[in-house]
Amino acid sequence: MFTTSLEAYRRIPSLHVDYLIDRLIPRPGRVLLIGPAKVGKSFLALQIALAVAQGKDFLGRRSHQGKVLYLQFDTPDHLWKERLDDLEQCGVDLSGPIDFIHPDAKRPSMDILKSDCQAEITEMLRESKPALVIIDVLRKIHNADENDSATSKKIFDVLNILFAGRSLLILHHPNKTKPDWSPRASEAGRGSGFIGGEVDASWLLLPGTLAIESRVDEGFTRTIVRSPDTD
Repeated sequence: MFTTSLEAYRRIPSLHVDYLIDRLIPRPGRVLLIGPAKVGKSFLALQIALAVAQGKDFLGRRSHQGKVLYLQFDTPDHLWKERLDDLEQCGVDLSGPIDFIHPDAKRPSMDILKSDCQAEITEMLRESKPALVIIDVLRKIHNADENDSATSKKIFDVLNILFAGRSLLILHHPNKTKPDWSPRASEAGRGSGFIGGEVDASWLLLPGTLAIESRVDEGFTRTIVRSPDTD
C-alpha cells in the first residue's frame, strides 16, 4: 500500500514525537549544537551526556536514562583527561554509562563518506548500543566542502543511515564570530543552509546565552541567559 487517507495518516503511531530529553532532544532525532571555539560546546555536550546517562533533568526537562557514545574527534585525548580530572576534583559526578573511543583505536582522520570509516562506526555502535550519540565536531568527520549543498546532503544521508533509530547531537562551528552577531540558531551554522534544514533542532551557544529552535516542536523556542557570577 503506497497511499493512506488523511485520517489514517494522522493515526500512524510512528508520527508521534518521543523525546530522550523532554522537548529538547527527540528520540530518534538530530540536534545541531552550534558555537564558536572556546565557548563551551564540549562542556555543554558533556552535561547532556551525563544527564542522559544518569537519568537526571537537564535545563529543567526530564531525561530518559540511556547509554551515551561520545565520538570526540576535536580535542587531544590528554586534554580531555585533564578536563575530566578537573571536573571530578570539583565534585562533578561523572558516573553513568558513557563510552568514548579508545585512544589506541582512534584514527588520525575520520571521513564518514568512506566505507571503512562507516564500518568502524557501525562496529562502535554495535559494541556500545547507545541511545544518544554525540559527534564532536562535524568538521572532523569528513573532508568535504560544507558550503556545497549536494555534498552536505551526502554527509547527512550517511549520518541518517549510520545512526538510524538513535538520538544524535552534532557539534558544529558558526558561520561568523563577530561579537555583535545574533542570528537565528537555525541559520547560524557554518556551510550550506542544507545542514540547518536537515536537523530537528538547532541550538546556538554564545557567551552567556543558549538559543534553542525546534522543528519538531515549533511552539518550543527558548533563549536561556546565564546570569553573571556574583560574589
